[in-house]
Amino acid sequence: MSTIGKGAIVVQARMQSTRMPEKVLLPFYGEKTILDLITSSLRSSRYKLPVCIATSTHKADDVIAEFAVKNSLHCFRGDEADVLSRFIGAADKMNAEWVIRVCADNPFLDTHLMDEVIAEMLSSDPDYASFLASPNVPAIKSHWGVFAEGVSVQALRSAATLTQESFYHEHVTNYIYGNEDIFICKWLLPPKEISNEKDIRFTIDTPKDFALMQQIWAVLAERDLTPNFKHALALLNELPELRSVMAEQVRINSK
Repeated sequence: MSTIGKGAIVVQARMQSTRMPEKVLLPFYGEKTILDLITSSLRSSRYKLPVCIATSTHKADDVIAEFAVKNSLHCFRGDEADVLSRFIGAADKMNAEWVIRVCADNPFLDTHLMDEVIAEMLSSDPDYASFLASPNVPAIKSHWGVFAEGVSVQALRSAATLTQESFYHEHVTNYIYGNEDIFICKWLLPPKEISNEKDIRFTIDTPKDFALMQQIWAVLAERDLTPNFKHALALLNELPELRSVMAEQVRINSK
C-alpha cells in the first residue's frame, strides 16, 4: 500500500498551447492567473501533498519556471512533446511513488473530489484512479474540467516502455486506462450534480472558453460564493444564455 509521504501533485502547464497560447498566465480574475488560482486551491486539500509544476524546456516556459520559484513550488522541466517522460521526471524529482495529475487549464478544479482520488490511491494502491465520465471513460476525457486523476509511477514507467506511439507519450495516462488487462484501474462515480451533464465545459482551450469562465468566476466571487462546480452549475441554470454558449463550445471542441 502507498504511504502519504510517497505521493505528489503534478500540475501540467505550458505556454505554447495551440488554440490559446499563454492562457495559464493571463490575468483571469483581477490580477490572478489560472495558475495562481489552481495552485492556491491545491492548498485546501486535506492531504497537503507537495506540488510540482511540470513544464517544458522550451524558452517560452521560462516564465512558468519563474512562477514556481516565486510561489515556492517545485518545478520540473522536460520534453515538450513527451509529456509522459516529463511526468516521470517530475515524480522522480519529488521522490514520489504515485502522482495526482492536474491540468493547468481547469480553474474550477475541485480539490474535494481530488481528495477522493488521493484516498483511493492510498487505500487500494492501484495503477490508476479516476472518476468516470461514462463506462470505462475517465473524467479527464470529458469537458467537465473539475477532476484530477491518480497514477502510479511504476505504471507510468511501464507505459513508457510498452509503447513508443507519440499519442501515448503526449497524453500521459491514455495507455494505462486503455489497457485494463495490464493495469489495475479504480473507477469512482462522479457526483450526481454533474454526472448527467453532457453540455458542461469548465476546461479552457480557447479564448471563448476563457471569457466564459472569467464571467462565471467573477459572478460567483461577487456573490461571495466559492467558485466550485456546484455553484457554477447553479449559475448556469439561472442564466441559460451562458449554458447555451457553453454547449456550443462543447459541440465545437468535441473530444
